[in-house]
Amino acid sequence: MRPNLFTYLGAPSPPIRDCPVFLPGWGFDGRVTGLAAPSRPWLTTNYPAPPGEILAGLDEALAQLTIESIVLVGWSLGAYLALDFAAAHPEKVGALYLLAARDHWPPAEITAIRQGLSADRGGFLRSFYRKCFLGYRQVGLAFRENLEECYLRDLSPPTLNAGLDYLDDIRLVERLAHCESHDFPIYRLEGAKDIIAPPNAATNDGTTFDQLFRHGGHPLFLEPDFDPEQHRRKATIRRKFSRAAATYDEHANVQKEAAARLAALLPEAAPATILELGCGTGNYTRRLAERYPSARLTALDFAAAMLAVARDKAVGKQVTFHCQDAELFLSTASESYDLITANATLQWFDDLERTAALIAERLNPGGAFLATIFGPDGLQELHDGLAAVNHADVTLPIDAFPDQGQLQALFSPHFARVDITEWRLQRRYPNLTGLLRHIRRTGTGGPRQGAALLDRPRFAALEQWFIKEFGECRVSYQIFTVKGIKERGDNR
Repeated sequence: MRPNLFTYLGAPSPPIRDCPVFLPGWGFDGRVTGLAAPSRPWLTTNYPAPPGEILAGLDEALAQLTIESIVLVGWSLGAYLALDFAAAHPEKVGALYLLAARDHWPPAEITAIRQGLSADRGGFLRSFYRKCFLGYRQVGLAFRENLEECYLRDLSPPTLNAGLDYLDDIRLVERLAHCESHDFPIYRLEGAKDIIAPPNAATNDGTTFDQLFRHGGHPLFLEPDFDPEQHRRKATIRRKFSRAAATYDEHANVQKEAAARLAALLPEAAPATILELGCGTGNYTRRLAERYPSARLTALDFAAAMLAVARDKAVGKQVTFHCQDAELFLSTASESYDLITANATLQWFDDLERTAALIAERLNPGGAFLATIFGPDGLQELHDGLAAVNHADVTLPIDAFPDQGQLQALFSPHFARVDITEWRLQRRYPNLTGLLRHIRRTGTGGPRQGAALLDRPRFAALEQWFIKEFGECRVSYQIFTVKGIKERGDNR
């Protein structure tokens, strides 16, 4: 009798909610995840099995372990399995990561694989494994030393052929279509140097967040930048902004000043079409609508509660609101704009480099991009105080915001001219409670991992630290204004 197909590679037991699940590619099982450093806890297969058995086995494992929800990571063939499972059980899926999922496996290639296996099964598989681990020399050596012979022994012809039957003429777009109506986010990750599943983002139909690893090959789960908790960051940001929708306007004085400075840079000539990225509660949106009453304005925000407040402030009928992630919207939009603008938003984006390129693509020739972006030197006083009372260095979400040099490098390749200016604000609060209330009621705390930095004793110590250092509770904000102009005649 064979053991259970799925095993949790972690201790002591899998989490009930958002349990990470790894579905392997053709010719592999979950043991391959042990090659990653550092290793991650996965619920995954412990021996090779046909696709149908994997899907049934996962459903059975979730029931046996009373797991309520999962984060599905599917690699290569496993990506299609992940999509199939998510389509059948959407209520169990919190997020979906598709690694090295080829758009299409032509029947001729499947036939060639079958012929190679028939002629020399061991030789063909060894060659296949070498191709899989191109660019991962040390990992490839570890695989050959520890796993290759195990797979050659454990992989039966029926299992291999069942996988090929499953892949035969498979189309990723059709699988994605089965999941497009569900709420969970889908991340599609590709490796620029993958020769097993060469990247081709042209098939993105707007249902996925795409990421290209420029030096990545086929086993993208080995990449140090692979983050199967990426969805948590966006979900945390969305949740905090949604909760702050009712209190944002009362406390967002810094963001309102940033909007005023940004409005002063708006072009004199009225743009016909405007795209605002991350409109929040609509303060800057209203400025745009009043400044350009004849323009057609599209305003985006992924926090529904924020967007509801913005709609109530809308001036005229020329504003169209969309509750959508701006990064996803930019990657799928077909319309172009005369002005693309964002106030205090872009620092929260996952991939600002790609965003810069997409903004340039969506601008009409001669169009303008205007944004304010918070910089990493903000809240330095709070950062230093937390480090002092915790007796250790600390990391805050603001530490990951781009600095001026990074912004220049990100936007300069895409515009004829980029002007970046820095300005700083200082704000005083009656006490530490007032400062923390401001952060909470504007939703700008952002996602942060690790142990809590404040308990009651450290809260009191931090308040005393502010009094000792400054005689009051005060913090500074670093803000950049970015202005880019697209050349006339530039139709990128």
